[in-house]
Amino acid sequence: MVLHENEEFHLAEKKQGHARGQRTRSVVAQCLDIAASTVSSVWAAYTDQERAEAAEEQRGRPRSFQDDEVAPVIRQYMNECNEQRLPITAKMVADEVAVQTNLCIARRSMSRLLRRLGYRYIMGEKRHYLAETVGERGVPSHVPTA
Repeated sequence: MVLHENEEFHLAEKKQGHARGQRTRSVVAQCLDIAASTVSSVWAAYTDQERAEAAEEQRGRPRSFQDDEVAPVIRQYMNECNEQRLPITAKMVADEVAVQTNLCIARRSMSRLLRRLGYRYIMGEKRHYLAETVGERGVPSHVPTA
């Protein structure tokens, strides 16, 4: 019903030559026979920042997997590598997930997934292996130098 009225309204406006040069809100208000302030408030609510953030999460292609499906496998692999003090890359995690769950996830997608799960890339401190505190970057005083 609204579409039919909308079509009739626009055809009548076009015949009279009033379709151009008017503000969109006033035209919509006339078409729907409501106040222009109502159109403005509805439009403001539609473009609200909270809705924009919610829409941001729904962008793009639907995922072929749920984060909850692979999170336990990733957590287990991360813990194993951390216990052995091995370096970890997104490609290594993606390969392990492919072996464990038969889900093939690209390296870039794995990087995004790791970020969503709360993992961050941290560069290790470059300091002498015998330094006693984190603040010491040089050789400790008790280590003989050649």
